[in-house]
Amino acid sequence: MPKSPAHQKWPKHKVQEERVAGTMTVQVDGEQLAQSNDVIRVQEDDHPDRYYFPRSDVRMDRLQRTRTTTTCPFKGEAH
Repeated sequence: MPKSPAHQKWPKHKVQEERVAGTMTVQVDGEQLAQSNDVIRVQEDDHPDRYYFPRSDVRMDRLQRTRTTTTCPFKGEAH
């Protein structure tokens, strides 16, 4: 598989993805916002682990888009 432009520029930077075994739940102030058995954990050098849930397993009606945008040369853009 060809490497991304970011990996070509920083070849030693590690970004690893793996499926999480079992079911993960996200609660905020006692309210369940997500539950899934199809979660991916992303481990990246010098960053805390991040967990990605399928949108279909997230209560999107309880979330709001903000004007904040972040960009990662390895993972792309997030809102």
